[in-house]
Amino acid sequence: MRTLVVALTLFCAAAPLPAAAPAGEALETFLETEWQRTLAENPTWASSLGDRRYDDRWPDLSLGAIEASHAADVAALGALLAIDAEALDSQARLSHEMYRKQLESSIDEHRFRRYLIPMNQRGGPQSAYELAERLPFATAADYENWIRRMEAFGAYVEQTVALLSEGVEAGIVHPRIITGR
Repeated sequence: MRTLVVALTLFCAAAPLPAAAPAGEALETFLETEWQRTLAENPTWASSLGDRRYDDRWPDLSLGAIEASHAADVAALGALLAIDAEALDSQARLSHEMYRKQLESSIDEHRFRRYLIPMNQRGGPQSAYELAERLPFATAADYENWIRRMEAFGAYVEQTVALLSEGVEAGIVHPRIITGR
């Protein structure tokens, strides 16, 4: 969901801004920086979008990376709030508001530790094969990146297991399916 909101926010921010709009320029720079952070933190999604820079890695699911991402969200919210929304045109103001709400939501959600449930029926290490189906394997570099990604797969699975284990200890797990029996 977060990635969809980021994409929509950045799409909205792509509207041309007036040339002499310092707040608009600041917002545009801010959103571009956040977009790049999103891609770096979500390398498989970046690959799916056609950004080849991260084709050799999986997301870092370590607690350290999760906390660093949360800290970056807090810092980003501070930076966003420093941009005067009233000085923006209506399209940029909408982008500002949407991204502010997204950051506030992400920061607020962090306290519930949902990251301790890093997989479900539609996503996680068990669905890694789907990524290979979406990637172009047209050059030797494409194959080399995939090999590096596959070599790192064990660490990705170990991070997932570590989060799931901590989730079990904390009582943060998926709900049991109600079967009616």
